[in-house]
Amino acid sequence: KAIPVDNEEESSRRSRKQQSLRSVMHRIATDEGVSRLWNGTQTSLLLVSNPIIQHFVYEQLRSRFMDNRRRKRAGLKRNSSSGGKHHHGVVGNNISSVGPSSLSPVEAFVFGALAKTVATLATYPLQLAQVLLRLQRKRNQSSQLSCDNDDISRRHDNSNKDGDDRRAYEGTMDCLYKQFSRGGFPALFKGMNAKLLQTVMTAAFTFLTYEQILTGVARVYATLGLRRNLLR
Repeated sequence: KAIPVDNEEESSRRSRKQQSLRSVMHRIATDEGVSRLWNGTQTSLLLVSNPIIQHFVYEQLRSRFMDNRRRKRAGLKRNSSSGGKHHHGVVGNNISSVGPSSLSPVEAFVFGALAKTVATLATYPLQLAQVLLRLQRKRNQSSQLSCDNDDISRRHDNSNKDGDDRRAYEGTMDCLYKQFSRGGFPALFKGMNAKLLQTVMTAAFTFLTYEQILTGVARVYATLGLRRNLLR
């Protein structure tokens, strides 16, 4: 019996998935050259700046906000009378020192969201170019695998007529240039709304948890310091 075409395609997919990493690397190095193993490294290295920008912006927002809060607290302390403070002793001073050094959950959530928004705006065009280049590579591979099927090849020819300029990217900078020339700055940020919704919420909850952990650790250290002072 002849094996159906669908079964042949499924078996070929399974065989490709079962290929080991070593064999795939060997095939790429043999067919396309050793340098192709590092294809796209420059874009990936540039995208490392995303978490750097995110944490830098968050720390800047946090430090300025905390400085303003400390100035206000210092002003209130100067205006208030010094009487009646000594009866609190060391315990009151140590416990109250935990509060001004940490953000509230809402503050951490907002600052985390703002920091991730800035980082995403700064690096999204590179992420878009990376995705478009990967899609172009997949289209090229699929067109080579389906070149024996007349019906698929006819549809492939029709899609080429509609999207020749989409498939002609030669690299990251060429992709960015063609996107910009096609639609200006809005084209460089196409589809960013969904990306922002995903990453901003994740980063906001991450920094919220981070600040709560810092507050908890600070309280534990303050409690241990109080016990040591009381035992002396």
